[in-house]
Amino acid sequence: MPVLKILSTVLFILCLNLQITAQEVAEIPFHNLYVNAINEDFDSGFSINDNDLSVEKTGKKSVGKAIIFSLLIPGSGEWYMGASGQASFFFGVEVLLWGGLFANKWYAGQLQDDYKTYAVQYADVERDGKDKYYWINIGKYDNILDFNEQRARERYFEDMYTDIDKYNWNWQSKSNRLTYDGKRLDAESVDNNEVYFYSAIVLNHLVSGINALRLARKHNKTLSWRFDVDTYVDADHSYYYGFSLSKRF
Repeated sequence: MPVLKILSTVLFILCLNLQITAQEVAEIPFHNLYVNAINEDFDSGFSINDNDLSVEKTGKKSVGKAIIFSLLIPGSGEWYMGASGQASFFFGVEVLLWGGLFANKWYAGQLQDDYKTYAVQYADVERDGKDKYYWINIGKYDNILDFNEQRARERYFEDMYTDIDKYNWNWQSKSNRLTYDGKRLDAESVDNNEVYFYSAIVLNHLVSGINALRLARKHNKTLSWRFDVDTYVDADHSYYYGFSLSKRF
């Protein structure tokens, strides 16, 4: 058992080296030695507890809070973690996306108003009380009679407009009808862009939440070190000191 003997010898020598007599301690106070050693070997993020002579990093963050904050408001989880630059980025992206969404809605509304006004002028349409299918149908047929005849031939009687006075339209020319239909399709295309904005908004929330999770785990991982020092007095008034450095995973 040569290895065991060597280890025993090394441990014995270490114990001898760690033993300090009462007189030596009186000349060099332990607390001062302890504080100086800690200040040299550990950064200011550690705090000293005089009661149990232990040093441990403080400021652990809640991973759950960081994620929830960012899922609700992108950037708030990063702000909670102290990453103000990243918080500004995600929040700025959120503001831009919502601003773009509302701007898109406004523009689509303007285009819709434009093609409906055009239909009033060139097809004698009564604007109020019409659903979206009506505005599609009047762009496909020159007048209401042509539409009803086509529906009757296809035996879709339920789709026919029976109230002629309310739903009547009659384009002045085929060119006017085609111009109208082009305007309507342009407005529909712009209106459909909102799905991209909503998708980008959801993605920004998810990415910010994942990033907040990453920051919280990284932050808490750096807090997993613990340094402990123990002391006791033997029967012969000799002081013994022991220390340990541990990391939690």
